[in-house]
Amino acid sequence: MMLEDNLLECYLKFKNGECDDVDTINRILHYIKTPILFTKSQLSKVDTALQKSILSSLGNYRIKDNIEEAAKDTVFKVILSDTKDYFPYVNIKNDIIENNFTATFKQNMNRNKAKLHLKSLFESCNEILIRDPYLLYNNVFDSMLNFAQEIFNDKELKVYFSFNKRNKQKSFRELKEEFNKINQNWEIKEDKNNTYSASHDRYILIDRKIEIILTSGIEHLYDLEKDFTYIIRLLLKSN
Repeated sequence: MMLEDNLLECYLKFKNGECDDVDTINRILHYIKTPILFTKSQLSKVDTALQKSILSSLGNYRIKDNIEEAAKDTVFKVILSDTKDYFPYVNIKNDIIENNFTATFKQNMNRNKAKLHLKSLFESCNEILIRDPYLLYNNVFDSMLNFAQEIFNDKELKVYFSFNKRNKQKSFRELKEEFNKINQNWEIKEDKNNTYSASHDRYILIDRKIEIILTSGIEHLYDLEKDFTYIIRLLLKSN
């Protein structure tokens, strides 16, 4: 990963316990991935001891003059910036490229950690929106009931569902009835706002603050023959 000059200076000061720009360093730390490469100009501005350490760690790598060319040699191919947001720059203040929590469970991997993580996120929420185009297919329907029993909290909860109404094998009325058998304190409704109606992926929105993206259906959480990946995003006002 590369950093523009001003951010690199801030980061190095932070490493030495000198940086007092808390907001900037927090934003850098949110994105930072090591190792960090330097341009020739950047390297010339650090003390001799650090130069030797950096050069020693790079081995036979030839340091470049241009930061965008140098970024091509990094793992993630990006440059942190606080002004630019076009590739290869990632704007630490607001960018479409984010740094989020994610987990991937391959075939035959135990899913208990994923369940405990999701259950913790649901623990104190008041409202959930779930988008799954195939919600009313038999296997998804059954998996969603298992998910609710294991993951949802026991208090009063508003649950909104978004799904495709074509090719269904169950009715939404059946879903409501089954959910109310689990807990009568849950208010089950269709999402009339069509929040994710054009989406291919599956989504869970918690209190309109935390978004969980499921790259496949919730049924894969329970099917060890399939892989299962989820991504957790904190939604800011700009999202």
